[in-house]
Amino acid sequence: MGTRRSGYFKADYAADLALLDTPFRRVLVGLLVLAVLAVPQVAGKYVVYVCNLTFIAIMGAIALNLLTGYAGQISLGHSAFLAVGGFVSYHFAKLGLGFVPVVVITTAIGALIGVVVGAPALRLRGLYLVLGTVGFHYVVFFLVNEYQTSGDDVLMKLTGLLLPVPDLGFVKLRNEFQWYYFLLGMLALVTCFAVNLVRTRVGRAWIAVRDRDITAAALGIDVGRYKLLAFVVSSALTSMTGALLAYVVGSVSAEYYTLTLSITYLAMVVVGGAGSILGSYLGAIFVSMLPYAITWLFESLGVSTRTQMVYLVPSQIVVFGLIMILFLIFEPRGLVGIWQRVRAYFELWPLRKSILSERK
Repeated sequence: MGTRRSGYFKADYAADLALLDTPFRRVLVGLLVLAVLAVPQVAGKYVVYVCNLTFIAIMGAIALNLLTGYAGQISLGHSAFLAVGGFVSYHFAKLGLGFVPVVVITTAIGALIGVVVGAPALRLRGLYLVLGTVGFHYVVFFLVNEYQTSGDDVLMKLTGLLLPVPDLGFVKLRNEFQWYYFLLGMLALVTCFAVNLVRTRVGRAWIAVRDRDITAAALGIDVGRYKLLAFVVSSALTSMTGALLAYVVGSVSAEYYTLTLSITYLAMVVVGGAGSILGSYLGAIFVSMLPYAITWLFESLGVSTRTQMVYLVPSQIVVFGLIMILFLIFEPRGLVGIWQRVRAYFELWPLRKSILSERK
């Protein structure tokens, strides 16, 4: 006796293009949106601030995932583009420009620097590309550090360069709750842009270049052009994210933009799942919440404050490294791979066992 798979089937082209292609997904996303909108109503100021930083981390992870996960161009220069966004924002804000023009200009300058970095990177691949982006990171770090220490204000040299309160025209973003809804809207825009971009010809070309650039070139894809475009799009989004981060924190300092920050964002892509926008969400949330989870564990075990000051940061680094190793070995598809297996399991539930037994 033959069996047919249970589930929801796409019967036309429109259904295949739909982002939320099943009733279950539409309901799930709707409930998640309502829950996220309600967070500031039930959570405290500190929790909302952590959520704001997590939103920014997700945007940064999406930007890197477009370059590394979809286009296959591994980069450790992510921190440098965040620094570009932060310091360019400060410079133009100091000249008297408003928040919106500053963010737009910062995004455009980030795209331009993406061309400058991406053009020579077209001749590099693998380890040489990684080393090239590391070199770019140190060049930017030197320049922003010189910029920060070149002024006469000694206090700003130590604490960072202060940015004004952003003004949208109809409201000033003075507190964490106002920032929460603004960043949530920005995250929605970035997500829609990225999701639709990877479904276009550009996204398909990136995937082809990532999987096998020689075959992609044989099929008529301009490999150099699409690699350069990946750098431009990623650097533009990253610079915009850096600008938003600087405004949320209220200051910008060269000490923050270390190579460790680039590795952290790369870990978000690896842990969440390379080549997946959902993976960017999962990885950014997981990596962002990990330090807080370890701190909570120390406090739950009754570890003294003095001991925490000594061992907390090293413990976070060790756990962070172990998690990356475990994911690379046992779950290379990341958290999104786990989610896909869980979803596939419930597609056949509760008929899964009977169908599998009949197939055997």
